[in-house]
Amino acid sequence: MRWIVRGIIAILIVFGIGVGLLYAIPSARIAELATARLSAATGRSVSISGGVRPQLWPHFGIEAQDLVIGNPDWVGDGPMLSAARLDIGVAWAPLLRGDVQLDALRLEGPSIVVVRGADGRVSWQLEPDGAPAPQSDAAATGSTAPAQDSPSPARRLGIGLAEIVGGSLRYIDETTGQTLAFDNVDARLTMPDPDGPADLELSVGTGDERITLTADLAEAASFFAGNVSATDLSLDWSGGSVEFAGRAGLAPALDGSVTLDVTDPSPLLSRFGIAAPDLPEGLGRDRIAASGNVTVTNEGSIHLRGGDITLDGNTATAELDLVPGAERPLLRGNISAGRISMPFAAPAPAPASGGASGGGTGATAAAPSATGWSTAPIDASGLYALDTELSLAAEEIALGDVALDLLAARIESEDGRMVVDLTHAGIFDGAASGRFVLNGRGTFSARAEARLSDIALNPAVTALTGYDRLEGTGSAEIEAVAQGGSLAALMSDLDGSGRIDLGAGAIRGLDIAGMIRNFDANFRGEGARTVYDSVTASFTIADGTLANDDLALAAPWGGVTGRGLVDIGRQSLDYLVVPGVLRGDDGAARVAVPVRIEGPWHDLSYTPDLQALADQELSDEIDALESRATDELRDVVREELGVEIEEGASRDEAIDQIEEAIGDRVREELGEGLLRLFE
Repeated sequence: MRWIVRGIIAILIVFGIGVGLLYAIPSARIAELATARLSAATGRSVSISGGVRPQLWPHFGIEAQDLVIGNPDWVGDGPMLSAARLDIGVAWAPLLRGDVQLDALRLEGPSIVVVRGADGRVSWQLEPDGAPAPQSDAAATGSTAPAQDSPSPARRLGIGLAEIVGGSLRYIDETTGQTLAFDNVDARLTMPDPDGPADLELSVGTGDERITLTADLAEAASFFAGNVSATDLSLDWSGGSVEFAGRAGLAPALDGSVTLDVTDPSPLLSRFGIAAPDLPEGLGRDRIAASGNVTVTNEGSIHLRGGDITLDGNTATAELDLVPGAERPLLRGNISAGRISMPFAAPAPAPASGGASGGGTGATAAAPSATGWSTAPIDASGLYALDTELSLAAEEIALGDVALDLLAARIESEDGRMVVDLTHAGIFDGAASGRFVLNGRGTFSARAEARLSDIALNPAVTALTGYDRLEGTGSAEIEAVAQGGSLAALMSDLDGSGRIDLGAGAIRGLDIAGMIRNFDANFRGEGARTVYDSVTASFTIADGTLANDDLALAAPWGGVTGRGLVDIGRQSLDYLVVPGVLRGDDGAARVAVPVRIEGPWHDLSYTPDLQALADQELSDEIDALESRATDELRDVVREELGVEIEEGASRDEAIDQIEEAIGDRVREELGEGLLRLFE
């Protein structure tokens, strides 16, 4: 019982001492020292204008109201920090030695404003050496005694733990006019020795939208003073993470290794007022990963070396520089890759009518649209995002059923105009090259100069049209230019020219010779195959209409000629095909049945052209009469004038020979007559 009474008395004594100490704590003094230390450490004005209340636990210190830390004089958007409440704690052990050392700071609901000036200055760059010396107790009371406890202006603040709870952050960039606002800001900073390391954790948002930044600083004072020091950074959110290890500063400036792994960038980008791009599969729709050494300079340029980039299942290496420009940044460098797969480039096509099957890749293609080209406006704003000077190389790019191998290209863009120089791309066992220009200045326009060499026709035509009929190889050249605000406008404005040359091959599922010999359009001979030696054609394009008048298919059985118009803008065709079959030993075409192909692409009609056949028969009769007349004229000239007209001479050549013979005869007779006059 006696020990219980003694214990109660001891507790009462301790409680009494605590109460006495609580009232004895020099709250104003601690607040003044705290503001002085903060002012010396930051180089900014610091004030506590509200009430001050002492605390014993968990720290020996005070609770202060209305803390304000000022921004530099050139900032006109308010103080750098203002908080309704500040908890300040000092360490017990130093206090017992007669020293006041801040052990903890806690800010509740602070408002933080940081600014990048139009001239590049930043408000968060602290200048502790430039802070004014705080007043001592003696100075505050008017005493002339020397101050004993005034901290040095250059003395920097070490702190066991500084916390921000439920704050807000506003970032103002006067160089771009951009303002970013963040709510629900929490932060923790431990920096026991200002000349030693520090750990910082900053997070914004709530729940799945929370974004957390952690930093391990090797030289805290140097870092917060705006210098570059050894730093490890980590940025995490629900859709990804970024890690950095190297040297960094607040300018911002950094140099070190970066690792990025992102499955959903939208929670991060939305915090900066940026809409997440709708990336297709193969270009980062499901995952974006990258690693390499990154350097960010004080001038704002970004440099990547030894970069490894993964977009979904595609990987590439890169050496890139992003340099600020007067109007937009410039991206330059080299990108090389192995196999790139882009399945989005080949949507599932609808079966095409009338196509024969067999061989090839088994792909089908969409039937021509009955609604025409898209009239949706073309958005060329992406061409103004940045200028580029890029070299690209890839072992293979798979675009659905189309594959490009050994790709080498150069991309240059400036002020909304992009030029792609395709040095080489293997395609369908052949090669492609050319230049392609996209111009977003004013009304959108596009230009193409393409060359295809030794292309395998079966996989090419099958992949592009779904018709699995052609065998052999071919080459083509095309130049085209168009201007318009939509795909429909571009196709209606096309101008250009080109040529197609196909080597020996065959058309499967079609027996043209058999059809004509048997006068049966449904005839199918053995193998149902039309063999040809070559196909040539040239064309011009004007106002979206392709014109051709020299299609020629040469074959052992005869041949096919063709001419007509392809209205690309309206997706319609008016074309005359004239197949001819050889009969007899002289090799002349004895049967020629013109077929007119016309109508919209999605519903073509095939009909014999009787008028063309009649015109052809009339032309043949005229040619026969002219030939017979030429033969009779040759006999008359030989008998009357003694002139032999060369075989195969044209009508004009024969007339020239006759006129020359008559002139010679007239001159001869005139000469003989004159001689007789003088006899």
